[in-house]
Amino acid sequence: CGCSGGQLGGFERRRAVLTTVPGEGRLVVDTGSFVRSEGEQDLIKYTIIVQALGQLNYDVVSLSKQDIEIGRNLGELDGNDLGFSVIGVDAGTDAGVPAKFTRKLPLQGRAVAVTIAALDAESRSVEKIRELFAPQADAMALNILIVSRCDPGVADSIAATAPWVDCIVCPSESDEPIVSSEPGKRPLVFSPGRYGRYVCKLQATTGGGGKALKLSLDLIPVAENLPKDPALVSLYK
Repeated sequence: CGCSGGQLGGFERRRAVLTTVPGEGRLVVDTGSFVRSEGEQDLIKYTIIVQALGQLNYDVVSLSKQDIEIGRNLGELDGNDLGFSVIGVDAGTDAGVPAKFTRKLPLQGRAVAVTIAALDAESRSVEKIRELFAPQADAMALNILIVSRCDPGVADSIAATAPWVDCIVCPSESDEPIVSSEPGKRPLVFSPGRYGRYVCKLQATTGGGGKALKLSLDLIPVAENLPKDPALVSLYK
């Protein structure tokens, strides 16, 4: 809320982090879970969050089941003017909310097919995960799975049965981001932290012989000394 100093976060500061990577080489993702309830103040927050993500040029937002329900009740998910694509947890059968998003990005003269998919942790069968990550012709693949729950064993189970998953993003139970996989181990497993206090920068580079992708993760605090975006300041007001 800005009532004291030294706080992290704020949509108005987030653009200063996002624009450190050129637009043609980035894919900006939000993991959803916008609000805790359907109370009056949370419904106001929901609407402002959706507008802010659009103004910040997010590419894709992964919505929780509650996000989808509230968004439809508010009419926020109607039409195609959100400014970003949406995916949903096991929402492939829900009209207008697919379960995955794919875009090809350039990397050292080659194309990388980046697929972001949402999965209910209860339905982590090999067949289900394979459906989400179809092979891409003439492109290296980077497969990122956003799961609804990450209890002990969930990531291990996915890693054992679906080795083509490169990264698993877990829900945040801590304000700080947490990396729970061992260094250099596939898949990379992490949670981004709560309240937008950090932006997690997942960087892909070519590995040995240019055939495999190497992943690295930077946890960037959205600090109060970052410049504020005037348009987002106006949205808050």
